[in-house]
Amino acid sequence: MVDARSRTVAISPLIGGRAVKGPTVALLKAEGVRNDALGVAGLYRDIAAGFVIDREDDPLASAVAELGYRVAVRPTMLDEITVAREVASAALEVLHQPAAA
Repeated sequence: MVDARSRTVAISPLIGGRAVKGPTVALLKAEGVRNDALGVAGLYRDIAAGFVIDREDDPLASAVAELGYRVAVRPTMLDEITVAREVASAALEVLHQPAAA
């Protein structure tokens, strides 16, 4: 039986350690969590098997993968429909990658 985690992908709400909008960074800091894609990935590691991060966070991709994620790096600022489609496609791609070790 396939567990829900193996079919779940998270998308980082941060780009280069900055929230696109809202109090995300303040909330992460209040909880003692790094305010970057790696910090967010740590929060979702029991929930999601895939993780999409912004290309600005590419230097963190290896560390995110070491947490057991299948990782995709794409532009994630959803200010255009084409970018939104690309992020959705990236999420589907990581679902079809072999499971991370």
